[in-house]
Amino acid sequence: MIFSGTRARPPRKLSEGPTLCVVLTEMSVSELEADTEQCRRQVIHLKSDYRSRRDRLDALAANYESSKQLNPAQRYVALKDMIKNACTDSTNRSKPL
Repeated sequence: MIFSGTRARPPRKLSEGPTLCVVLTEMSVSELEADTEQCRRQVIHLKSDYRSRRDRLDALAANYESSKQLNPAQRYVALKDMIKNACTDSTNRSKPL
């Protein structure tokens, strides 16, 4: 199968590399607990980040709809301010985990 000039790789056989079971058995209980706790913290952070971005998008949509009631000159200024705030908002920036 060829997509955009590249060939799809066939599925990896189990003998070609470590499987998840092998990796898990090589980890100690404390390493698994630490890894699980780190994953939990990441999930909590990602959910919080998602909620704040969703709320920001909902607010932008509501402000956009309410701007339709303004005359064209006022609406231009309102939309311009909305765009400026959305672009400079610190919650809009991607943060590394």
